[in-house]
Amino acid sequence: MIEQRRPDVAWTSDRQLRAGMKIESGQNRPHRPDAVVVANEKQIALEVELTVKSSARLVTLMRALASEDYVMVWYFTNTRSTHAVSQAIASLAETERAKFQVYNLDDMPLKGEEEVHEAPTATNA
Repeated sequence: MIEQRRPDVAWTSDRQLRAGMKIESGQNRPHRPDAVVVANEKQIALEVELTVKSSARLVTLMRALASEDYVMVWYFTNTRSTHAVSQAIASLAETERAKFQVYNLDDMPLKGEEEVHEAPTATNA
């Protein structure tokens, strides 16, 4: 859908990101985002967090993402996971925090919903 609306934007899924990775025996695979969008030659990492992970795990993943060359990291959450993600972001250094935006999917209407909703806004955690 993104490619149809914005042909100037490139979308790469996590499977595509992992396809070229070579991991030696006994090594852990580094974390890759769920997807990467490239717009105007800038990379945005996308994470979909629908289950609640421990704060320590989230912070570790976020620090890894913040250290990469992504200009932004967008977290798509649900009502259950929004608080945990926001708290983890709040515990990061200010320079790391500035990269993150949280979007609660439960606040986003699905196409065809009867009720009219305002467009969701990001929370800068």
